[in-house]
Amino acid sequence: MSQKHMLSAGILLLAALGHIATSESEAPLGFQEEIQEQTLEGIINGVDWIFGSGIAIYDANDDEFLVRLYAEQTNDPCTLQSSVNKILLTMPNQVGPYALSMEQHTVTLVEDRQPDPPMNFIATEGEVEIYGVEIDSISAGMAVYVDDNTWVNGTFDITVCE
Repeated sequence: MSQKHMLSAGILLLAALGHIATSESEAPLGFQEEIQEQTLEGIINGVDWIFGSGIAIYDANDDEFLVRLYAEQTNDPCTLQSSVNKILLTMPNQVGPYALSMEQHTVTLVEDRQPDPPMNFIATEGEVEIYGVEIDSISAGMAVYVDDNTWVNGTFDITVCE
């Protein structure tokens, strides 16, 4: 085999190995596809995020809840006006899992960048599961993924506000 052919074969081999290494490293770092039995946590645009409190407002027209999840802990989440990263979604008024998709359900992870406008990251991969709906609270979990820098996983209990 000529030196030129050996060099070409060597370059092809390195390119193939590089592709394999790149493909393996594209897997989400730290993200688990199954909902973990832990407090909802993750990262929003590279910044750690841990659930503190949240609210749900019932929308009778669509029979669903408008949900806001905050990092701040408070005794009265219904009056909280948060200016830090948060998570927004709608949840159907029924117990069970539902998959995210562009067509039907998404989760918005919001990076607050004051004084600049917030940056919204729309998750279309993952799952939200509602464990229980009561008159004044909802118990649920989620595993949602945007990219290696924006994802959350875990469980949460939130207050239903009027």
